[in-house]
Amino acid sequence: MSDVNMVHRSPQGIEGPPRTTPGGINYEERIPGSYPDGRPSSRPAPNAHHPPNPPPRPGSAGVPPGENSGQRRGGSIPPKRGISTEHGVQFEANTVAIDEWRRLCAQLEREVNEERQKAREAQVTMQGASDDAEHWHEQYREEKKSHEKARAALQKSTEDARYWQVQLQLATEDDNADTAKTRQVRSQLEDSEIITQTQRLRLQIRDFAVLHGECNENNLRVSPEGQAALAKYLHADRNTLGSYVRSGATRPAILKAFIWAFLRSEIFDRYLWAPPSVDEAARSLRLYLEAMDAKHTASVAPEAQQRFHIWRAETSGLILDAKNLKDKRKAEHSHRSAIAKTAQSLAGHLKYITPAKSDKFITSLERLIDSAFSLDQIFSQQVARWSWYFLSSSPCNFDPDMMDMVDCTMQPGPERLVYLTLAPALVKRGRSSGDEFDLAPEVRLQMEVDGHIPGAHPSQNAQNTNTTHSSYAAPPAHVPASHTQTPQTTKLSRVSKGLQTEGASMFKTLKDNWQGKNR
Repeated sequence: MSDVNMVHRSPQGIEGPPRTTPGGINYEERIPGSYPDGRPSSRPAPNAHHPPNPPPRPGSAGVPPGENSGQRRGGSIPPKRGISTEHGVQFEANTVAIDEWRRLCAQLEREVNEERQKAREAQVTMQGASDDAEHWHEQYREEKKSHEKARAALQKSTEDARYWQVQLQLATEDDNADTAKTRQVRSQLEDSEIITQTQRLRLQIRDFAVLHGECNENNLRVSPEGQAALAKYLHADRNTLGSYVRSGATRPAILKAFIWAFLRSEIFDRYLWAPPSVDEAARSLRLYLEAMDAKHTASVAPEAQQRFHIWRAETSGLILDAKNLKDKRKAEHSHRSAIAKTAQSLAGHLKYITPAKSDKFITSLERLIDSAFSLDQIFSQQVARWSWYFLSSSPCNFDPDMMDMVDCTMQPGPERLVYLTLAPALVKRGRSSGDEFDLAPEVRLQMEVDGHIPGAHPSQNAQNTNTTHSSYAAPPAHVPASHTQTPQTTKLSRVSKGLQTEGASMFKTLKDNWQGKNR
């Protein structure tokens, strides 16, 4: 049963007096600010501060569902009797306020839920950010460790580099201190290469002599004019010279000997391969070289000899560079002209030895002269002094250390005589580093000699083994072999001081000009 007073309605719809349900409360008779049973209440009156308590709704506590449902089935609820209009308005206002509160509560609940959802999302985001921060912090620690390792490795590498830099500096200082002993000039060749080039020239001369010396014409005689022309280069007495020329079998030997003597006097150490623009400088260098070679003795300081030969090799290289700086076509034409001129001069002397006049004669001579030019160019660039050694006179005793007997039917011995130098000995003095010039020269290629008298009876040749001649002498340690028979040695030694100044100043100018063009 409800606690409110219900209005009695008759079946005819006539309202009767209000019925009071058991335990019901009459709101009209209740004093405001008191309990429904009349007891005073500590709560203020409804109109004071709080809205009146809303009447219970059907189905709520205190209202029987049957009556409520019966009223719904019976139609509209009749207006409450005994309730003033003021109370109805108040009731409606309270109902609206309650609905508004509920709406506000629902809205607040939704907002709270949204805020909670945002808080959860923010928490998830914060957790992700925290995880990322931890990950990057771990990466930072790893990178820091790697950086420390790299710094340690860099420091170690720096220390190693500093150590090797110090070692390199020490090695450089040692090299600079030993430059006088270890300096290598460009174009330095091994001894085996130089010997091979020399042997190639020997074979070329031998083939030429055999091809153009062996002829059927015998009993040739050398005129006094020819003997004088040949004696300018070949140091042999007239009888020996005539006996070799007279026979076609021995003519190649005298031909070889004369060609080598001509090359030694006209090509080697004369810088004919140099271009005409430095011809005067080459001439001064040649005279200076001959004078210094004649002057060098054991008393000369090794450092001075070393500097001189290194300077000589470098100067030859500068002359070659000056040749390459010019027009190559012009330089080649000049080179060919020098070869042709030298070949014609040699052919003019060979006419006294051989009557051969083939078309290949001059061509073969030009090839031979070209090879001699190339070999002299190689010699001039070597710091070590390479030179030739001939017999100073004939006949002389055979020296097995210096000589090699060629085409001799008899076993050569110390008492065997030699009459002709078929090919000179190749002698080396010093080393490519510029030292050991104070030592004795080394024979790197033996002299080819002939030891029989052409046209003589074998018994006469046998008698030559019992005769001792002292005309042969080995080259002294301080005089290169190529100058043992140079008649100008004494004169050149007297003018060596003047040539030193002239040659040094001239080639210093040449070197400065060449370096200026290359900058």
